[in-house]
Amino acid sequence: MNKILFKQILAGLLTQIPPFRDYLLRKYYQNTGGTANAEYCLVVWAKHLDKLLRKGWKQEGSTVYELGPGDSLGVGIMAVLSGVSSYKAVDVLSYNVIANTQRVLQQFRELLQSGKPVPDNKKVKPVFETTQEVIENLLAGMRRDEGIEEKFEKIAEDLEHLFDPGYHPHYIRYVPLNDYLSSEEPESIDLIFSQSMLEYVDDVPQAVRLMRRYLRSGGWISHEVDLGSMRTSAKWDGHWAYPDWLWKVMRGKRPFFINRNTAIDYRNLMDPKLWSDTEFHPFRKKPETVKRKLAPRFRKLDEETLSTSSIYFIARKTGP
Repeated sequence: MNKILFKQILAGLLTQIPPFRDYLLRKYYQNTGGTANAEYCLVVWAKHLDKLLRKGWKQEGSTVYELGPGDSLGVGIMAVLSGVSSYKAVDVLSYNVIANTQRVLQQFRELLQSGKPVPDNKKVKPVFETTQEVIENLLAGMRRDEGIEEKFEKIAEDLEHLFDPGYHPHYIRYVPLNDYLSSEEPESIDLIFSQSMLEYVDDVPQAVRLMRRYLRSGGWISHEVDLGSMRTSAKWDGHWAYPDWLWKVMRGKRPFFINRNTAIDYRNLMDPKLWSDTEFHPFRKKPETVKRKLAPRFRKLDEETLSTSSIYFIARKTGP
């Protein structure tokens, strides 16, 4: 048994014991990486925004929801500064996001004031490409905004009161998933997006049904999904080799774990009777696991599916 597999099995077994589960939750699930950097957050929003604007989406006055923002609400800050009217972050766990988001806010304020361009976006692993020109145009628009300083001040105030239930935010709110499901009005959202989050959802079809319920008619979804093994194997596609019984042991009672969905699973979710203007953009890698060593349910998949390591998709809600 290799070291990676041993650690995953051990972690899964330990989550069955409450004290160890609490320890692992504190140690491994309070930091997800990535979104605590202002440049990263700007590039991520630019990538989503570029595809949406090409489809005719209007960001001014829009209500935007991000699923699973992770360490900070930095991508939401970029959305607000670029013109959306309100942003809500929804997550399964209440991360300590305030300090990280305040840091991103300050980093980006300094970047705007410096007048400097954003470094080449290749450092952000892309599934769907956007050009440096798109990013610079977005940045230039923010620099021309005469009300940008007022937005910064209001965002800072929102962050100070992020977990205050009696506070009425200017732009930004953060809520646990259960609170969102119990309080949100159906057909009230213009855009729901996520960045490397849907791979951690156990029931993706149910998640998509909920997105459709809360979107306004004509509302959009925009999602990038990492289909790789996420440190459960030394090979990017090694997670598809584990039998279901072993995967269940590895998962244990963790609050979330990758779902092992493939690109075809996401394609099949987009019913043309319910969604229109649908686009899929795959990112492919050479398979590292021999097909005969895959678990039976993955062994029957075609080569195109098995070589897709990430996918981006966008779609518009059709009808009520």
